[in-house]
Amino acid sequence: MLNGFLPTFHSNSNLKSLNLYSTKFSGPIPQSIGNLKSLITLNFAFCNFVGTIPSSIGNLSHLVNLDFQFTNLTGQLPSTFGNLSKLEDLSLSYNSFSGKLPSTMGNLVKLKSIYLDHAGFTGELPSTLGNLRQLEFLDVVGNGINGRIPLSVVNLTRLTTLYLHYNGLNGELPLGLTNLTKLESLGISYNALSGAIPSSLFTMPSLSEVLLNENQFTGPLTIHNNVTSSQLTSLSLSSNKLNGPIPNSLFKLKSLVSLSLDSNNFNGTIKLNMFSKLRNLQSLYLSQNSLSVTYMYSNSTLLPKLFSLGLASCNMSGKFPYFLKNQNELMFLDISNNRIEGEIPNWFINMSVENLNHLNFSHNHITHWETPQFILPWTNLKILDSSFNKLQTSLVVPPVSIQYFFMSENRMSGGISDMFCDFVDLVVLDVSNNHLNGTIPSCLTSFSTELSMLSLKGNNFHGKIPQTFLDGNKLMTLDLSHNQFQGKVPKSLIKCKALEVLNLGHNQLSDRFPFWLQNLPELQVLVLRSNNFSGPIWQRKMIVGFANENGFTWRSVMVGYGSGFVVGAIGGYFIISKKPNWVTRIYGRKF
Repeated sequence: MLNGFLPTFHSNSNLKSLNLYSTKFSGPIPQSIGNLKSLITLNFAFCNFVGTIPSSIGNLSHLVNLDFQFTNLTGQLPSTFGNLSKLEDLSLSYNSFSGKLPSTMGNLVKLKSIYLDHAGFTGELPSTLGNLRQLEFLDVVGNGINGRIPLSVVNLTRLTTLYLHYNGLNGELPLGLTNLTKLESLGISYNALSGAIPSSLFTMPSLSEVLLNENQFTGPLTIHNNVTSSQLTSLSLSSNKLNGPIPNSLFKLKSLVSLSLDSNNFNGTIKLNMFSKLRNLQSLYLSQNSLSVTYMYSNSTLLPKLFSLGLASCNMSGKFPYFLKNQNELMFLDISNNRIEGEIPNWFINMSVENLNHLNFSHNHITHWETPQFILPWTNLKILDSSFNKLQTSLVVPPVSIQYFFMSENRMSGGISDMFCDFVDLVVLDVSNNHLNGTIPSCLTSFSTELSMLSLKGNNFHGKIPQTFLDGNKLMTLDLSHNQFQGKVPKSLIKCKALEVLNLGHNQLSDRFPFWLQNLPELQVLVLRSNNFSGPIWQRKMIVGFANENGFTWRSVMVGYGSGFVVGAIGGYFIISKKPNWVTRIYGRKF
């Protein structure tokens, strides 16, 4: 692969194209680049240059295509950029620029496409962008752009794509957006826009994608009845402050493929069968509103075939929803935080066996599987959350694809199968606060280097804690509290270099106080109370507890003494410093 530094360019050059795409050239871009006055194409994308774009870039008055994406450039864009009067395509994405876009960019009246995503720019968008009447594509995603969207943007009548996601834009959407009759994609999510969403958006003739999620829009969703010719396929308004009922006119947007209205303040009752009118619909998210979703239990054809369905906190009650029976293409299903009760029917076990990736039915009143399950059949399942139910079953074994497994706050009994040791991609295993018992498999602390959280809290496990923690593991939280574990604190815990929370409280451990844990660099919370530890909890010439000259930074330590004796224990435990707020969120007050 080519590498090296750029030479000094001479003014008598007739070079028309300089393309170093994805080479290993490095160093600064020399001022002499401005001597290449015949250049039409300049491509330094995916190189290793450093420093700023020299002001002499403005001498390249014949330049049509400029691509500096992924080039490690810094500093402000020179105002001389405005001299590139023939420029049609500009890409500066994924750099580390700073400062505002220069107002002279408004001089580049032949520009057709601008790619500035994740480039580091800040400040307001210049109003002179409205001069770019030939512009078709504008992408300024993931910068530090703030202020209002300039009103002049409505002059860009040839614009087909406007992406401003992940910035700090505020204020209302500019009036006159309907002037952009060729606009196909409007994406301004993850900003701080406010005010009402104009109903005129839904009558724009070419618009197929509206992504306004994660803003602060308010008021009702107003869609007039004259939208039958709408081309809209994707509408995402989630995580705003919209209120009122979902209008019936929404169901006239016949081309909708994806609809996201979750995490707003919508209210009222909505009949699920209304969505059968949207025959192209593949993704539907209504979660986290004040809606009451109603349906006829015996009807399994209320919805078109979906890939994603979010109905969390939708005031659904009664038996497991029968309308899911024919949803054999589902990849994502969230029906958490409802009042669904009783059994999980057999037909659900056989639904979407090869497709289901994310399943959440937590915070309901589900009690059991219609037919007891040992191994779940969903072969590609990565996330399963059935916590906070009333499951009175043995602990099911998920497929080997599982990454996040939440079964806490149920009434499950029995032990943990050795088959869990096959889950090499598992990140979270939480079976806390059940009635599980027995010893835990010796491999449970060594089967996955990806595991970041292991919580067996509040069960009846006994025996010794396995001694087999692996080098290079990513464990951040280990909670074995409120069980009946015996023996000593495993010395292999010293390999858990990422460990932040270690809770071994309320067991029957018998050991000397584990001073060696101070060598865990990230540990912030240690709970050992109500065990049988012995020996001193601090040493002379040390500050408090474990705080020593090596900069020990634990935030909270609780040490109990059970039937043993710990010198210096006060009231059963002591705290080195105030418990941080994030610990309270995880554990509440119970240690």
